[in-house]
Amino acid sequence: PPAPGEQVGPEDLCIGHVAGLAEPETERALAAAAEAFRALGCRIVAAGLPDLAPLNRDHQTIVKAEAAALHHARAKAHPDRVAPAVAAAFRAGAQIPATALLAARSRRVAATAETCGTLFAGCDLLLMPVAPGPAPRADAGAAERFDDDAVLTRFANFLGLPATAFPLGV
Repeated sequence: PPAPGEQVGPEDLCIGHVAGLAEPETERALAAAAEAFRALGCRIVAAGLPDLAPLNRDHQTIVKAEAAALHHARAKAHPDRVAPAVAAAFRAGAQIPATALLAARSRRVAATAETCGTLFAGCDLLLMPVAPGPAPRADAGAAERFDDDAVLTRFANFLGLPATAFPLGV
């Protein structure tokens, strides 16, 4: 690896391409992005993700419990200012036992070390979709799709991994 402050070029970058997670149109755009990076001189390698289900479950436990702690009282006091789905999430978060929250937080440390050690053993960064398909239109019921679409980013949020998203022309 380069020393701190040392300039690196595309030829120094190894990108792990995570395929097979998205709708065909998104997969094609992702493959085109991988080829563009390859044309710049980056090394592209196949990469896979760990089982995201336990990471996503712990993420949701923490997010819902913390959101409830921060916003539940205000949402109860001003129900007209909170969307029904958000109010329901706050109520669910308020029911999460402290022991479950603490357990999810404690698993995050080990999960971060294990996941990063596996994911980044052979590459510097991952190229993967943010969501399985294109972003929904604002008037197309995006709230209903959020839970499904966020399944590919929750683990990175849970583990505290840096991420950058950019449009691929889908």
